[in-house]
Amino acid sequence: MFLLVLLFAVPVFTPSTATIPMMFAMYVIAGFYGWHLLQQAATGILTDLSTNSFRQQSGKLAIKVASLLAAIFVSLNVLAVKMSVLAHGLNIVLVFILPAILMTIAIEKQISAVMQLSQLHLIVSKLRFLYVPVVLASLLLLSITTAITTLLADVLSGQVMQGLKQALYSYGLWVMMSVVGYVLFEFHQLLDFEILGK
Repeated sequence: MFLLVLLFAVPVFTPSTATIPMMFAMYVIAGFYGWHLLQQAATGILTDLSTNSFRQQSGKLAIKVASLLAAIFVSLNVLAVKMSVLAHGLNIVLVFILPAILMTIAIEKQISAVMQLSQLHLIVSKLRFLYVPVVLASLLLLSITTAITTLLADVLSGQVMQGLKQALYSYGLWVMMSVVGYVLFEFHQLLDFEILGK
């Protein structure tokens, strides 16, 4: 809740000249937290995320994943202002490939594995129909978020709208990353994923 309030409140008090750097920083925080949720679900050890667990699980990979997610979200936000139809189409494409990207990074433990399309294809081909519910859940989250932001776009100011988008998209990302972590845990043998917990 604290993070959601932070993600919502920071854009409201940020000058318009610093919007993009602030947006990037906020999405890095959201991606960092989401990666920890994914790691937790993937190990099967579901405890509250404390400061100590953040310190123990934080590494270069978590920072790289958070930065990658932030770059994607900021790019889509900027594109939405100039070409909203293209941005919406890319959002849908992202929903289809992001779970596979996250699974590939978690399994290979390196972000460069994403550049190999064969790895992404391998994940989808191993899961087959099991990949469909993950994508459908992500599509549902995107649809709800888009509907809320579209309905309130005319009522709210630009900065408040940006805060709302950040909070909603981050929450959707956290839910999706938790689901991806659960899939990794549940089908670890099928995906050749090494579980560190019991």
